Amino acid sequence: MLFYRSCHLAATALDAPIRKIIHCDCDCFYASVEMRDQPALRGQPVAVGGRADQRGVVAACNYEARRFGIHSAMAMGQALRRCPALVVLPVAMEKYRRASRQIPVADSLTWIDRSGMRKK
Repeated sequence: MLFYRSCHLAATALDAPIRKIIHCDCDCFYASVEMRDQPALRGQPVAVGGRADQRGVVAACNYEARRFGIHSAMAMGQALRRCPALVVLPVAMEKYRRASRQIPVADSLTWIDRSGMRKK
């Protein structure tokens, strides 16, 4: 459940093909993988990172958490003060490595032009 946003961009001519652009935002990648594996987390503010009582920080968070001003590298204690209902999950690096092999991007924010591509 990676956050792919597909946009259809209208071409200048009416008979021109429709462009299909995918927006890959991997800043919330760890949280996206956790929501994929635990669907009950969808719609809740989620952060992946270290424990607040051990001076942990947010490694990644979803868009629901970002609405509270939470972001990567923020102290987890501060994140919990901003959002007491924040679901904090530990980092599961091997799971994220496996999932990342399925993504054809090298940067944390990428636009992929899928215009003209068809499913096999």
